[in-house]
Amino acid sequence: MEWESRLRVALTEAPYGLSLLRIAVVGTLLISPELHAAPRLAASPQLLIALPEGVRWLAALPLTPQVVEGLRIVAISAGATALLGYWSRLSCGVLALTATLLISFTQRAGAALHDMHLLWLLALLSVSRCGDACSLDSGLRAVVPASVAYGVPSAFARALLGVVYFFPGLHKLRAAGLDWGSAENVTGILYGKWFQHGRVPFVRIDSLPWLLALGGTAVLLFELSFGVLAVWRRTRLLAFVLGCCFHLATQAFFFIAFPSLVVCYVVLLPWPRLLGSRFASGAAGPPREGYPWPSVVAGAVLLVLTTVQGLRGQTQAFPFACYPTFAERSSGTTVDLNVELVGRDGVLWLERDFSRFRSQAEWSRVYALVGLAGGVASDEQLRAWALEQARQQGLEPRLLEARALRFFVAAYATKPEDWQKPPLSRRLLRELGP
Repeated sequence: MEWESRLRVALTEAPYGLSLLRIAVVGTLLISPELHAAPRLAASPQLLIALPEGVRWLAALPLTPQVVEGLRIVAISAGATALLGYWSRLSCGVLALTATLLISFTQRAGAALHDMHLLWLLALLSVSRCGDACSLDSGLRAVVPASVAYGVPSAFARALLGVVYFFPGLHKLRAAGLDWGSAENVTGILYGKWFQHGRVPFVRIDSLPWLLALGGTAVLLFELSFGVLAVWRRTRLLAFVLGCCFHLATQAFFFIAFPSLVVCYVVLLPWPRLLGSRFASGAAGPPREGYPWPSVVAGAVLLVLTTVQGLRGQTQAFPFACYPTFAERSSGTTVDLNVELVGRDGVLWLERDFSRFRSQAEWSRVYALVGLAGGVASDEQLRAWALEQARQQGLEPRLLEARALRFFVAAYATKPEDWQKPPLSRRLLRELGP
């Protein structure tokens, strides 16, 4: 039938995008701090303060620090062979399984961190012919015929990237409509991220409300349209350019970096055209070549699971979750966890040191401790956090001598000019004895 022939033509691609996606995803995972932090976290159960949706069964596994270190070695080995393209599919599958177990520890150390798309793409690569180019499996052949075996998994990879962007945009619209892009709301989000990082960008764009409103509207349009632009062949390059601009802007002004997403953009580029005639895709595969059903089934399952979580707006989950939505209108305030050290000579107020950078992982831990990520922190987990803060500020002796520790959830104004002011309010979370 005519429509089936057109579909085959649309899904017939050279292998380079899929193979380079393998290299990008595996390379990013291998240098990911989350992969290598697992043994330390397994040996420090007091740091495992959260239990995102989907992690409960992983947390129930008897994974000792020694077993976790063994898994890390297996993951690195599988990653090395996947990177080189040796037994590519098997290597990607082993890496996907071991990395999921390892990264789950970091997810339990605070609010969910969102680089799980790497695991989705690894699962897809493990059932796809991702080693037919740029690999030892292929014998480093320069020319490989185009095929639906490469186009189908590449199409699912683009669709999964589209899901990452689409549902945050959808939830923004549902929560506030086009008003989400107003200068007032975008300013509040800016201030919140600046407060988290303890610094402001070189250019204070909060003084340009018209630019903030334009940028806020552009974010909505980009997130809602990226999936369509990425799937349609004629607009993939536009999706690549817009995506790079989006992430450069969020990095520069919001200090939100998502390199693990940007590296996956290799699947958007027209590689035969870029690489030149020597790497031309050659003739297409057989006219009635069968569809790669393992890739179809895996891609469909991944797409359904990510879509369900996207519709739910469930950001606190692993390994399938909706990516951060920033949907709620900003209140101009944020919370932090402060401690009072009650000693013989009075009370010492221990709060954040603005001269020290606090990472997103540390903020995730704070939010989990105060209960914003679900669950209730134990006394041991609160003590461990207080000890770390005291050590950073050279106050460990005072903490060890304290007769009591009082933990407060403090609300701060996020406008930079108000950072050094006392908190707007404080609520006692818990008091612990010596």
